[in-house]
This record gives sequence, C-alpha cells and structure tokens, in this order.
Amino acid sequence: MKESDIQKSILSYLKANGHLVWRTHTGPLLGYGGRRLTNPLKGYPDISGVHRSKPGHLFVIEVKSEKGVMSQEQISWRESLIKAGATHIVARSLEDVIKQL
Repeated sequence: MKESDIQKSILSYLKANGHLVWRTHTGPLLGYGGRRLTNPLKGYPDISGVHRSKPGHLFVIEVKSEKGVMSQEQISWRESLIKAGATHIVARSLEDVIKQL
C-alpha cells in the first residue's frame, strides 16, 4: 500500500474518532520568483494531532510504506518530540496507530 493511502486512512479514522489532526507539508517551499526554499520542518512527521481524551497531549505519526526507512532528519525530530513529551508513532498501517494511540 502507498504511503499516501495509509495517511488518508489514518487521518479519516482519527477525525472520525474525535481527535484534532492535521497533515504537515514538509516538502520544498516556493519563494518569490519561483525560487525553491528549504523547508525548516524537513523531516517533521506526516500527521500531528491532539488526543481527544488527553487535552493538550501532542501525538505525531510518521507514515512509512512496508519498506520505508526513516531519514536522519526524521530520526532527529522523533528524538526531540519524544524528549518534549509527545507520543511519536511510526505507522505502516492504520492498525499500528490503533494499537499505539
């Protein structure tokens, strides 16, 4: 299954279950004159949200295909977010999110 399909299923499930969630765009940014800019959020997880039964608790989800591997930027974000108290999930399926959230 493609990462984009996994993301859609996760977002749909989380929204339907009352979580506040959003998709983070971390690709290149376009500046004035069409110049490509480096996104300062490079490597940030694909999905962020606030747990419905834990107000104020941030969770983030890095979506990977079956064979996907986390980049060094993604690993650095994971470490920083966990240290700050967020729940970080690496999900290869919707079931991974259901089990870990």
